[in-house]
Formats: sequence, C-alpha cells, structure tokens
Amino acid sequence: MKTITVKSNKDIQKGLKSLSICQKTEDKESISVIEKSFDYYVEATPSLEPKLSIPQVYITKTMDSKEKRESFNFQVKGSFYLTQNRMLFKVNFHHLLDIDIIWKKSFSPKKSEILTK
Repeated sequence: MKTITVKSNKDIQKGLKSLSICQKTEDKESISVIEKSFDYYVEATPSLEPKLSIPQVYITKTMDSKEKRESFNFQVKGSFYLTQNRMLFKVNFHHLLDIDIIWKKSFSPKKSEILTK
C-alpha cells in the first residue's frame, strides 16, 4: 500500500514558501516513510555586492537492530541571490530528505538480495 501527501504553504507578506511531500509505503517486508521538504525565505537586500556562502550539508544515518529501524537524513541549507525589477533579493533555503525504514522480519535484506531484484 502506498500513500502520498503533498503540502504547500506560502506567505507572501513574510516572504516564505514551503513544499513538502510525504510518501508512506507498506509491503510484506517493511514500512517506509520518505519525506522531502523545500523551504524558502526571501528578503530584500540593500547591499549591491552580495556575500556568497557555501551551502551547509548535513547527512546522518542510524540503525537500530532492536527496533529493526534504519533512518537516513540529508539536509542542505544555504542561500542565493536574484534580481527582480532592479532590486536584489536574498533567498535562504532549506532542503530535507528523510527516509525511515522499519523492517518487519529481519533487520534488512542482504546485499545480494537487493542487487538481484
């Protein structure tokens, strides 16, 4: 069984926009939840020379053999600049990919099983 939920929010007054997609899948071996979200915050910048910064990347992976659970989290935070009507804007963003797998039987399939499917 597969369920997909999409949420979209925006507040033009505050310069916020967000989109999130959540997918839940259940089969005979596992239950998996995959969440993707994209958040943006736009603000006017008076500076004519923007300061570029390197995006920050965070990756975590956890395994819990007692709970038969695997989790993977990938995040990117950063900013970029754009112009519209001769005005400079800074866009701060936060992208997230979160994967949770709960195994029903064994902890996880062997590598050979994954490669042959």
